[in-house]
Amino acid sequence: MLLCPNALPSIQYMLGKAEKYKPNFMSIRASYGMNGIIIRDEDVRGFSEYLIQHQERRPPDHLVVEWFAGETLQSKSVKNSRSHFSFRYNILHHLGIVSTLRSEKSKSFPKCFEELGEPTLFKVEAFDYIKCRNDDISPCDVDENVKTPNVGWGMMCDSSLCLNPKNPNKL
Repeated sequence: MLLCPNALPSIQYMLGKAEKYKPNFMSIRASYGMNGIIIRDEDVRGFSEYLIQHQERRPPDHLVVEWFAGETLQSKSVKNSRSHFSFRYNILHHLGIVSTLRSEKSKSFPKCFEELGEPTLFKVEAFDYIKCRNDDISPCDVDENVKTPNVGWGMMCDSSLCLNPKNPNKL
C-alpha cells in the first residue's frame, strides 16, 4: 500500500470530524482489507490480542470487521456502544493484484479517493450513501450545529493513482 496524495491532511480532517461528531468514537475505516484502520491508542493492545486469539477462526480482514461491529460478545464489550466511522473515500493505493483472501487476481481495487462502499467493504463497515449522501463520514446522525462542511477530496487528487474526475474511466 501507498499513501494517496493528500492522505495525511485527509486523516487529520477525518479525525477532527469524527471527534466532533462522536467524541468517544472507536475507529475509522479509510481503506479496505487490513489497511486504512484508524483506532485509538487505548484499543491497540486489545485489538492485537483479539486478532491473535481468533486468527485460526477467521481471516484477519474479517476479524477487523467483527471487532468494529461488535459481532461477538467479546468485541461487543470492547466496542461498548462507541461509534465506528467510515470515511467516504479510499486513502491508500493497493500495490498488488492478488488479495490475501483469495488466490485469483483481482480485476481492480479502489483507486485513490474512489468512494468506499459495498462490495469492497462489508455493509457494517461501509460508508452509508443513503443516510450520509451529503457528508463524507458516516454515521452522520448528529445535530446540524455539529455538522462540518465537506472537502472535495476526490477532486484534489491529480496523481496517476487517482481516478481522473474529467474521465472516470481513465487513470
